[in-house]
Amino acid sequence: MDKHFAFISSIVCIICFFPVLWGCEKTSEPPLKSKQITKKIIVEKKDVQTPTIKPKETVQADISNSKQELVAEKSPAAKKTTISEISDLYNPEGKLDPFEPLFKKESVSLAVGNKTIKQRKPLTPLEKVNLSQLTLVGIIQAPSGNRALVQETTGKGYVVKKGTYIGTNSGKIVQILKDRIIIEEESEDIYGKVSIIKKPIKLQKPPGE
Repeated sequence: MDKHFAFISSIVCIICFFPVLWGCEKTSEPPLKSKQITKKIIVEKKDVQTPTIKPKETVQADISNSKQELVAEKSPAAKKTTISEISDLYNPEGKLDPFEPLFKKESVSLAVGNKTIKQRKPLTPLEKVNLSQLTLVGIIQAPSGNRALVQETTGKGYVVKKGTYIGTNSGKIVQILKDRIIIEEESEDIYGKVSIIKKPIKLQKPPGE
């Protein structure tokens, strides 16, 4: 009886232990990995039309070209009218040139009518002194010709006679009188006409007379 009970209890233990072993075997196996499915997604590119920019119409260029053509067409006529108007308003024949200088320093002689007057270069100290800076201090009368004594403002004196050149304007002594000397100078006006002017230098009277 005891043998039967021990046998039955051993069978029951084996039966109960068997599911435990079976569960351990199942847990020891690695879990199955899930398969990853990858698909390439292809996106179709649509043709994008780029907007075309139209160039602006060159209206200003056409206007400028038209203006230039009008000016080119009118320019010959305008020139003709201006030249004819100027010729009618001003006639230079027989008139003085306003741009020509009245006194020509480079010229050596001046023409007066049919005559030619030569300009004299200063050769003596008296020809470099203005007449206003000279005084007559004495006169010497002699049969051979009268003499005169003129003096500068600096006190320097000169003895002169008839025909002596004196002054900065090519003056010439033409007469020596008792109380004065007469000097002739050539003067030119604005019209180019040359005339002879006589300038006297009087003898200085002593103080008290």
